[in-house]
Amino acid sequence: MREPGDEETWVYRRDESLRAPRSFMVDQTAGGIPFLKAHGTLLFKAKASRPKDEADFGLCLPRLGSDERAWLAMALARMHPGHAWLNALA
Repeated sequence: MREPGDEETWVYRRDESLRAPRSFMVDQTAGGIPFLKAHGTLLFKAKASRPKDEADFGLCLPRLGSDERAWLAMALARMHPGHAWLNALA
């Protein structure tokens, strides 16, 4: 899954005004395959969260760094105001 943007900038495909440095949003496997980091993936899952998405959020939350938590909180507040995960991120 490739997002819009370029080598330096990741762009959220659901709202291209939401941008971040690609290095903050995308990592690579040992084989060089790029993947979206957890905080970006959770933003996608937040739109219509299902029980498995709630479980993923619960598992990922303690592993997110402070920068990732802050970014996810900002993105959720902007894309999904009032989302239940915002309380957990505060």
